[in-house]
Amino acid sequence: MNCPGVNATEIIERYLSLEMTESECEEWERHYFTCHSCFPALDAAVSIRRALQARAVKPKVIAMRRRWVWAVPAIAAVAAGLVIGIILPARRASQSESRPLAAQSMPSPDLITVLARVDAPRYTPLQLRAAEDEYGIRFRAAMAHYTRKDYRSAADALAPLATERPEHLPSRFFLGASRMLSGNASGAAADFQAVIAAGDSSYLEEAWFYLAKVRIAMKDIAGARVALQAAAALKAGLAAESGELLERLKALQ
Repeated sequence: MNCPGVNATEIIERYLSLEMTESECEEWERHYFTCHSCFPALDAAVSIRRALQARAVKPKVIAMRRRWVWAVPAIAAVAAGLVIGIILPARRASQSESRPLAAQSMPSPDLITVLARVDAPRYTPLQLRAAEDEYGIRFRAAMAHYTRKDYRSAADALAPLATERPEHLPSRFFLGASRMLSGNASGAAADFQAVIAAGDSSYLEEAWFYLAKVRIAMKDIAGARVALQAAAALKAGLAAESGELLERLKALQ
């Protein structure tokens, strides 16, 4: 994917309209997370949509303005600023209509959704030679729900296991993952924090990273930054992705 292609195929509009296939979406996200031209263009497009929705513009007018937006090169943040200036001159001209400072520092809901998007943490069943105890059998049954992407059922099955054996980190971690993937952000945050509080483990880095994702979904941007800094500091498999996401959050201040 290259930046000129973004304008030619209107990828940003398709992305925000949820019209992409899963593979297209993954390719685009890999691109814009590391592109200093496309990420500001995406942010500008989200802001424009938000402003038009707030002003209750008729759909026909919105369509005309969209064509104008995509006619303007959105290759750099400066160009993205020009787009906003052209479409919303009255909003900038009137001091009384400017957004409050708190609103300016908070990413738009659409962009929060984009940054909070997450893939399910990978689960690889252990091949045990010895017979499993009753707890292990229940855990494996719970994770069968997880593997089938039935995250609500997985959370229901994992919750009593995590309570019964708090020291069993796989139960707590995947309970957090199941809650995260089924929309229970506050519950997921508590689970990931419990894994982190347990100290050094094979789940520590992932717990920090997914806690950050949950914090973003909860619009706790400051909390997300703290979690990402901790994940990046571990310098393990998610360090680069944590650092990139941290930079994107800093750019939204």
